[in-house]
This record gives sequence, structure tokens and C-alpha cells, in this order.
Amino acid sequence: MDVNPFLLDVLDQPRALRSLADFYDSDPGVSLLSSTPAPTAPVLVGMGASFHAVRSTTPYLHTLGIPALTIESVDLLHYGIPLMDRHDLLLFVSQSGASAEVMPIVGCVPSHVSLWAMTNNADSPLARHSSQTFPLLAGAETVVATKTYVNSLATLWLLGRKWAGDADAGGIEVLRWAADEMERLLADADAIVGQWLDVLGEVDTLLFIGHGPQAATAGEAAMLISEWAKMPAMSASAGAVRHGLMEMVQPGCGIVVFAAPGRAYASSLSLAEEVAGYGARVLVVEGGRIRDVRSAALGESVVDEFLSPVLDVVPVQLFADAWARRLGIPMGFRHIQKVVTRL
Repeated sequence: MDVNPFLLDVLDQPRALRSLADFYDSDPGVSLLSSTPAPTAPVLVGMGASFHAVRSTTPYLHTLGIPALTIESVDLLHYGIPLMDRHDLLLFVSQSGASAEVMPIVGCVPSHVSLWAMTNNADSPLARHSSQTFPLLAGAETVVATKTYVNSLATLWLLGRKWAGDADAGGIEVLRWAADEMERLLADADAIVGQWLDVLGEVDTLLFIGHGPQAATAGEAAMLISEWAKMPAMSASAGAVRHGLMEMVQPGCGIVVFAAPGRAYASSLSLAEEVAGYGARVLVVEGGRIRDVRSAALGESVVDEFLSPVLDVVPVQLFADAWARRLGIPMGFRHIQKVVTRL
């Protein structure tokens, strides 16, 4: 298999995640985390993969009693600035820190609101205008967001642990274990791609589903397929499927259910079985590992449900690349660019 720039970035994710763990396990990373008390009412913003990362983290913050608001940064700019009067922190996640909405938002942040950046570019306009910058340390990334998405998820998870009072070395070791597990998944790439293509390679509709943080993973998965394989894909929360989208399920429909062990695990598995009963072709993803609905559950993982998205995205990335190859899709962007410069 030829290794294109996208696949090179995918294969580099374990290294990027280990670099992040090393940084937050020593100064100045330890000092940076220790100086971030839990906000009263944070707003978390981003676009694309960065938005899916903050959306994935919000359910975790809600379980901690932190009334976090997640909104796309462009929508914050156009509609949400008046809401900032009720919040004390704007956490802006951006791979480049230089996309079109950054400076207009920076100019609108009220004086009582702290602006924090989470970015892969510590010299970006966003970083320069922020009181705290959390580096993503993903390294160069040339096409679709992969390493920066995973490292955003991991950094947000560490912040959540800090705000929950759990900021100990155990979290860093879990990140290192996740990097090892990601490496194992990538070593099984041929088998993973074969299973996904066998189940989903001929479907006419593709829907990704999840609860809570896994709903955000579903959104990231649909975007990855659309962005790299140039094929339309849908995503929805498990609740949205039960409240209407279930009517689209039929033979020829491919469905991926993200079902990390946790609060909504039983509901996710029940939904996977139900849509399979209506004739859909179904895969279940648990901590990055895949199975069909007839196989036994994979069981507990060292990674909790709020960190599982760092692993769950890996088989989707591999499938997106394989599907693009099967369809003969030219590698790269057709209509967009890595850093979006238009609002």
C-alpha cells in the first residue's frame, strides 16, 4: 500500500500522543495544568475537528457539574457574543490558531472573560492574544486533521481531570497506554480495513451514531469520510436516531455505532441490535476495536468513555483512506485548504 500524506499523519499519531504526554508530565506542562482552576461557566469553541473535540469533552464537564457551553466558533462570532456576559472563560481550540474567525472573535471577547488557546501553533495570532496557551505538540500536519484532533482530545481530557481534582500521574500513564493501543490498532490496519470494507464497502447510505462523547466521534467520522473519500456520510446522536432518523434505516444502509463502556453503553448496544434487525449493515466500535452485533462485547478498557474517542477514530481514518483508494479519489483537497481563510 502506498503511504500518502494522510496515512503518514495517521501512522504518526502514537508518536504525537506520546510527545503530548511527555510535555504534560514535566515542566512547563505540569505548571501549566496546575495553574488552571476550574472555571465557573466556560465556553468551548472550535471548527471542524477542533469543534468535534470540544463537543466530545463537554459531556465530561457536565458530569463534573461544570455548565460548559460548546458552540462552533463561527456561530459564536455571528450569534453568541452576547452570551459571553454569563461566562468567565473562552477556551478556543484551533489547529492553526490563524483561521478566519480567530481575530474577529479575539476582538469581541469581554474584558471579564479569560481567553485560553489550545493550538498546534504557539506563535499563532490566537496564542499571542491568549492569557494561557495549551500546546498540542502534534507536529506538522498537511491534510485532514488527525494528530491535532487526537492531541486536542487528550489535552481536553487532562484539563477535565485537573478540574475534577484528578490531575495525577495516572492520567499521563493512561495517555501513554492509549498511544500503545493506537499503535496496536495501526499494526492491524489490513484486518481492520478488510472488515470495514466487507461490511460497509457496498452500502448506499452511511450513518455514524453515538451517545454523549461518542456522538461527537460520530460527527468527526462523518466529516472524515466526506473530507477524504469525498463521499457523503451522516452522523447523529443515538437519541436523534430513536426520535426520527430510525425511519431511514433499511437494507443498503451502513451504520457504525460507537459504544464505549460507560453510562450509555447498554443503550448503544441495544440500538445497534435494533438497526441490524431492520436490515442495516452494522459495525460496533469499542475503544477502537470493532465487532459485529452478533459478537460478544469487548468489555472494559483502561481508557474511560471520555478518552475513548482517541482510539475510536483510528479505524474510521483507516477506512476513509481505503475507501478513497477503492473509489480512485485523488488525494488532497478539492474545494478547501488546510487553514480556512474565509468566514
